[in-house]
Amino acid sequence: MLIRRGLHLRVESGLLAGIDLASDVPGTKMMVSVLAAVLEFQRDMISENTREGVAAAEAAGSVRLG
Repeated sequence: MLIRRGLHLRVESGLLAGIDLASDVPGTKMMVSVLAAVLEFQRDMISENTREGVAAAEAAGSVRLG
């Protein structure tokens, strides 16, 4: 998507330093896909943990939402 729009994102520091995330290099595309999947998983886990925590708090009577 970045390439189609003529944009480039180059990481200058950290674990991905020196990598152009808009590159059309297969290895870079794979890495970006894996990172996106990991971030999506993390977001889903946070949502699930939040729902479970709210349900447990409501069941214990320590909080009332809604």
